[in-house]
Amino acid sequence: MKFYEEEYNAADKQEFYGTVPTPVLEECQNCGRACKELTYLEDWKFRACSACARECQLTGEAERLCPALYDEVIRANGVREIEAVFKAHPNSGCAQCGSERKTAERELTASGNQKTTTTEGAA
Repeated sequence: MKFYEEEYNAADKQEFYGTVPTPVLEECQNCGRACKELTYLEDWKFRACSACARECQLTGEAERLCPALYDEVIRANGVREIEAVFKAHPNSGCAQCGSERKTAERELTASGNQKTTTTEGAA
């Protein structure tokens, strides 16, 4: 008759508890880092980590919005710099998209003020 301790020791000697497989992490197809969760980017046709997916999303948005913004995004290094470029662009006075003018118009309509034009004329 075997006792519980003998069975436990036998299982321990066989490394019963050490055979649990570790999860295999997939690599991001953009940066190569191992990640638990990857996102498939339909427009880009690859699986990416969250940082690379955000970078691709912002790059696509910049390309759609303004050529000057897109150029700045391409020169940026990483998601934080790209987000900083996006934050700075509306106040940049961009000649290609008129970002400063659009921002001023949005602020005026948001505050409820209406545009008024004044004409300087003869008295």
